[in-house]
Amino acid sequence: MTRNGILAGMATSVVFVAIHHILIDPIWFILPMALIFGALTGWGLSASEQHLFEESTWMTTIKTLLLYLIPVILLDVAIALFVDPIFTFEEASDPTTTGTLLGTAFSIVIPYAIVYGAIQGTLLGRSRADYTTSIGTNLAILAGIAHNFPLFNLVEADSSVAGIHLLAFVLLLLLMTSYAILLRLINRITT
Repeated sequence: MTRNGILAGMATSVVFVAIHHILIDPIWFILPMALIFGALTGWGLSASEQHLFEESTWMTTIKTLLLYLIPVILLDVAIALFVDPIFTFEEASDPTTTGTLLGTAFSIVIPYAIVYGAIQGTLLGRSRADYTTSIGTNLAILAGIAHNFPLFNLVEADSSVAGIHLLAFVLLLLLMTSYAILLRLINRITT
């Protein structure tokens, strides 16, 4: 099953880059890295589902996705409530400051993913493998596909930032849905 999760994660990465190309900007140059993060995320989601549930069904896949969507939403809300914006929209849009923005985001996202993953793995896991899978999957999701999502709260809000933030959330939901659909299709083909 984890092989199918890896394939679904990689396919979802291609979907992500294609949607990003259509709606935002072409980013095909990140496809190799996106495939790596997609494979890690797909493996982690699939392994988590396998550890938590006896068999893989639509409902168990959705429950697993929600389990990993919750930390993204919690981080987004926490940043909105407790961290003042530190970038203007112009700074965030300027390619020369992208590294600073990403560095700031990753300095928040990576420790959070490790701590949340450890707590999640402790509460839900039955073994050391569950614990490390939870940490690894949270890292792959938050440092990969969802790393931009909490960034929007670090930028001074105006209507364009709010619109992009909403678009990023919808895109994240679309990607999680596409992962579930692709996993079901791959499971059907391989069994």
